Amino acid sequence: MQEHVDVNPWPGVHISCPYYLCLEAFPTRALLYAHAKQTGHRPFACICGKTFSRADALARHCAPKTITCPLCSNHDGDKAFTRLDHLRQHLTTFHRVDKSNLDQYCQPARGNTA
Repeated sequence: MQEHVDVNPWPGVHISCPYYLCLEAFPTRALLYAHAKQTGHRPFACICGKTFSRADALARHCAPKTITCPLCSNHDGDKAFTRLDHLRQHLTTFHRVDKSNLDQYCQPARGNTA
């Protein structure tokens, strides 16, 4: 069985640390991750400037977040909620749903939560 070696596929090209104050670059992702762990830098960056320590956190940040109100069509499409707590507030103030019953309405589709 062949052993996996983390080699830069583009010789001479290095992977830069995305932290804006850090000017270091590394020939492999493994070295970048080790650097990030030692320094606390976050190697995954969004175009908005926010950085993350894990790829899944960046993916969750970049995923569209749309939570619609199950009781009305006022908050659908472009007007959908981006946070579950905003839906909860809408349900209690606009629809007068009792706080003890919120869980039955606040089950967004899988992959739509932040």
